[in-house]
Amino acid sequence: MRLPNNTENNISTINMTEQVDISNMKKLELLEKCKELGITKCSSKNKSQLIELINSKNKVVEESNIVLSIKETPIENTSTVKVDTQTLNVIDLFCGCGGMSKGLTDAGLNIIAGVDIWDKAVESYNKNHQHKAYCEDLTELPPEKFNELYNKENKNVDILVGGPPCQSFSIAGKRDKNDPRNALFMEYVKYLDYFKPKAFIMENVIGMLSKKTDKGENVIDIIMEQLNRNYNCIINKLYASDFEVPQNRRRTIIIGIR
Repeated sequence: MRLPNNTENNISTINMTEQVDISNMKKLELLEKCKELGITKCSSKNKSQLIELINSKNKVVEESNIVLSIKETPIENTSTVKVDTQTLNVIDLFCGCGGMSKGLTDAGLNIIAGVDIWDKAVESYNKNHQHKAYCEDLTELPPEKFNELYNKENKNVDILVGGPPCQSFSIAGKRDKNDPRNALFMEYVKYLDYFKPKAFIMENVIGMLSKKTDKGENVIDIIMEQLNRNYNCIINKLYASDFEVPQNRRRTIIIGIR
């Protein structure tokens, strides 16, 4: 198949973007780069091993971008193909009053349900969405039970989204290492393992990237070890002000593709 004329230009543009010379970086800088790319268990590596890991990860990302570029380039002499996003089903865990669901609904996706333990947030959610959110404690609502109660049509779950409570990760908070909310992340993982969605989006505060356990381990390394088992993941640091929100609000967004 002949590719559209401008595909080569798109590929060359991708290859030229963000090419940073990492050979002169110090080990601490390389470790930070690994963290950004979602590479775990690398603190014991030497510089050359870290450089090799980063280059391998960058190659995977670059190849993915090339494929996306080709897919997104209009093919000559064909009618426009529209993706029926309404066939993509989503569960929103720790949904709060529904900010994530609102964006996905506006994008045309189908939200099966939201789940949150805070009754007032769920009440607000249900006043602003056509679909339902349910006031449930996720530690007592395993995915099998969710399916039985709230997904009676047994729809496939294509995307899982949500932000496990972040109070114990926040720089502004006490960052209590024994906070039981730390374990809520594993409830998120249980849903990933059960439904095996095509993709997930997880949101949290920037502080999760610097938090450590009692043993001095990086919490993000533990989190990414779980997420990387079945998903190709990338960690993004996003600023609300870059998206026309009048707040200087920073967030960590982890995106995974199965």
